[in-house]
Amino acid sequence: MGRKNKRKKPNITKYLCIYGRLAKKNNSVAYCKLHKCYLEPKDIAEKKVYVDDGASGSNFERTEFRRMLADIELGVINMVIFKDVSRLGREHIDTNYYLGKYFPEKQIRIVSILDNYDSAVGTYDEMLEIKTLLNDMYLRDTSRKIKTTIQTKRSMGEYTPKQPPFGYVKSKTIHNHLEIDPYAAEVVRRIYRMYQNGFGCTVICRTLNEDEIPCPAKYKKEVLKTNYVWDSGKGLWTSSTVSGILKNPVYTGAVVIRKHERPSYKLKYKKTIPLEEMELVPDAHEAIISKEEFDRVQQIRKGRRVSYFDKNNEPHKYVGLLFCGKCKTAMRKRYLASHKDYDGYMCGFHQKQGQNYCELNHITFEKLDELDTSEVEPMSHIFEDENVFREDVVTNGDNKEATLANAPLRKEDSFEVPKTIG
Repeated sequence: MGRKNKRKKPNITKYLCIYGRLAKKNNSVAYCKLHKCYLEPKDIAEKKVYVDDGASGSNFERTEFRRMLADIELGVINMVIFKDVSRLGREHIDTNYYLGKYFPEKQIRIVSILDNYDSAVGTYDEMLEIKTLLNDMYLRDTSRKIKTTIQTKRSMGEYTPKQPPFGYVKSKTIHNHLEIDPYAAEVVRRIYRMYQNGFGCTVICRTLNEDEIPCPAKYKKEVLKTNYVWDSGKGLWTSSTVSGILKNPVYTGAVVIRKHERPSYKLKYKKTIPLEEMELVPDAHEAIISKEEFDRVQQIRKGRRVSYFDKNNEPHKYVGLLFCGKCKTAMRKRYLASHKDYDGYMCGFHQKQGQNYCELNHITFEKLDELDTSEVEPMSHIFEDENVFREDVVTNGDNKEATLANAPLRKEDSFEVPKTIG
């Protein structure tokens, strides 16, 4: 007697979640109503809603999506419903991973309403894979159109970024046109004059801070009262801020067509285009700095660049591994004029801002080599406290408190130097 083919019946879902990704914000209520006709007749014990408003489908780094995955890992939900596959994501590789592998492995029932797909009564087939590929093609086409539109506007002299550079404001009458901000423009001219007179970026930013001139972020937020998002940092001028002003060709009245290039529309990584290779549209707005003055500054910058590489043209082995024990700022190489060379590392914040902001914490290369953990054994078998090294015992004796006071603190393969080690 032949076996009868029985259609697989879906299990009753007790814990269900609705996931939505909206291209426009503040539309989550209307989105959830779409699922009402599907949910009402079902035997659902609990429902959760996860909606990423205004999130891109090019990646899965979304707050609500990650929260949904966390609940899946905890076993809180066993069914996910969305409008169609494109709401889950448009990038076809990761979308296929979640639909074809992740959700089935976690035994999560998937329902895509407009695709007429229910994993409880059917398997993930080739048609859905083709649809994810078409969604990816739409993503690539959209990215190309946006990129072309922006470059076309810039080639016509329009400044398309939302925030203007320090020294300019957006015109209220001419769209995407820059106008000079008298106060900030004078600060920019002062920076260029000081740099041409032999002052470095560190001295310039220290002078501006002593004169209580607000940094660009603080100026836009508190003086211009713009919607500029600034909620981090100490509100001080830094060397990188001054350096960014010194190498920005916008101050010559030009608009840059492309500053960065991205290997793929799927990646956030951007490669900076060298200043010499940038495409510029001259005389797009009023200049703060003349072209001749800007070129002189670039020539000076080339002669003053400090390399983070050693004599063998390789990165120094301690770069990015040391942090000040007081202000937690990354330590920088210290240059001694008497030796005409670098002798070690010092607090980067002290080096940039001076003694009024942090102590002179420093450590020599020789001491760092002695503290290298590849050759120094941890002393956890002697002291209950972690991060005490054999060299500290030799240097400081058997006094436990003195040893701990001088021991560098290990922090994820890096060291925090708590005090000056000569």
